[in-house]
Amino acid sequence: MKTLKTAFYTLGCKLNQFESEAIADKLKSKGIEIVPFSDKADIYIINTCTVTSKSEQKARRVIRKVSRENPGSTIIVTGCYVQLNQEDVDSLAENLITIRQEDKESIINFAEQYLGKNPDIEGFRESLLDHDEKEFNGKFYFVNSDYSFHSRAFLKIQDGCNNFCHYCRVPLARGRSVSLDHEKVIENIRQIEDEGYNEVVLTGVNVTAYKSGSYDFPLLVHLILERTDSIKIRLSSLEPDMVDVRYRDIVKSSRICGHFHLPVQSGSDAVLKAMGRKYKSDKVTEAVEILRSSGKDPFISADIITGFPGETDEDFKDSFNILKNNNFASMHVFPFSRRPGTKAYNMKNLVPERISGERAEKLRNLSDSLFSEYTERWEGKEVEAIIEGEEVISGRLYLKGLSDNYLKIIFPFDKSEDKKYDGKKAFILLGKEGSIKEGFFSSDLITLYK
Repeated sequence: MKTLKTAFYTLGCKLNQFESEAIADKLKSKGIEIVPFSDKADIYIINTCTVTSKSEQKARRVIRKVSRENPGSTIIVTGCYVQLNQEDVDSLAENLITIRQEDKESIINFAEQYLGKNPDIEGFRESLLDHDEKEFNGKFYFVNSDYSFHSRAFLKIQDGCNNFCHYCRVPLARGRSVSLDHEKVIENIRQIEDEGYNEVVLTGVNVTAYKSGSYDFPLLVHLILERTDSIKIRLSSLEPDMVDVRYRDIVKSSRICGHFHLPVQSGSDAVLKAMGRKYKSDKVTEAVEILRSSGKDPFISADIITGFPGETDEDFKDSFNILKNNNFASMHVFPFSRRPGTKAYNMKNLVPERISGERAEKLRNLSDSLFSEYTERWEGKEVEAIIEGEEVISGRLYLKGLSDNYLKIIFPFDKSEDKKYDGKKAFILLGKEGSIKEGFFSSDLITLYK
């Protein structure tokens, strides 16, 4: 019998990455082979994002290209874009099935139908319309133990959001905040640790909104540290207003990775208010100070939106200054994108795209400068990293990894050597995703785990 092949393409956040990993794990348990997206496959699974109009445009391009090049395959499209614009996605290709968030478990059912026979796409679509929601096991059905696309483990502990920020469609696509039971979190992390993983990323739409009984997110992290052995914990995006004094003890733990991300969005109090954010700019500075109290010189990154309706030159200057003065190591910069269904969609006093783009470019240049300063501070220091893959450059084999503090590293390796990674000379990777350039010398004493 022919082996069924499935390929994945994931857009958007770490939560989408986790869910793609989890679906892949379930499929592998059924004997289905996971292949690179560039390979020929029987099923292509595309996990979409709706944060910006560009993410939707990219999804449409990928869907059309895959459908055109693989007319005999089935394309399954899921994620937030499908949740909010299912009919639009359905119209993109004939060999396509859209799966809503609450139905993601059905992807496994379809693949099982596919095994050994031709799939009944139309019949499957009809079954989705008629299904009883109780047939599916909710937002925490996918808890995987093997990872096809990452060397670290991901665990979804939370989904949805109650904030309803005026620019964001995610609560519309994901619903209100729900959390995985704290005992289940511990059980899953213990299993991940037993299977040999050295790091787990706690992920969700808004992990700081976590709530299970009397456990909020800081108490959950303390519980994880108490009831697991040595696995490192990487915290996902932290809302600035939720980072309180309790985090001081958390970030000092040697098991908490020295990498944090804050969705700052703006450094202007007026713009933050217009966005529906629940804090002022001084809270961003306070959160950074708390996270830096670990003494680890952590890698702290930020999300920032330029050109939000009504943003003045002075507002932008406030954003620029708060990012520069707080010495963020990196920034994800997004020009404002009008999203249907949000309060900001109908806001007046729009900032011209040209000005929004110019502001975004200034922040990206600042980000490059601050990143260089951060990497320079780590020259010659010892770091820990997890190996994520290999790359051949100019005929020489290199191993790639990601350090505890989120630096991409690379070091030469000879497969004939004993696989002891200690003591390898390593370089920090510079350049955009996918490009390989040797940058700053990192360390003679780098410890890597696999």
